[in-house]
Amino acid sequence: MQALKSVDPVTQFLRSQGLQPEVAYFESSDFVIGWRVCLGDLELVYRLEEDTLIVCDFTAKEGAQGTSGAVAQFVHLIHRIERNVQQLHAVRGMFIESVANPELNRVRERLASVLEAKGASWQEVDGKPWLVYPLISKRSVSE
Repeated sequence: MQALKSVDPVTQFLRSQGLQPEVAYFESSDFVIGWRVCLGDLELVYRLEEDTLIVCDFTAKEGAQGTSGAVAQFVHLIHRIERNVQQLHAVRGMFIESVANPELNRVRERLASVLEAKGASWQEVDGKPWLVYPLISKRSVSE
């Protein structure tokens, strides 16, 4: 993925906050899919496409707070990014069910429920359902 040769505004912000995003690869290949960052119980793989933060992978690491901790950390992180990265207008992710990992499915379902309660909606993008969370500073006044 050529876009990762220069660091995007989200990655710059995360680095300024003391986090250490690393280039993320598709499984064990050399194909770059985005950036990986760990924050407490949360491991996030993301990339920036134009003005949208694409969530490539969201995983709750085993820890003291587990699922609820990872979801809360993600929401808090998105709000921090929202306040500090003016170029960003939305966050979106596609939820692909994991047959091998039902716990991962539960974490992702919890995240989707929390984001829907905060204004996210399912939208078709390129013929696939994506959960799209418009950033509050970019939402219309009527919402």
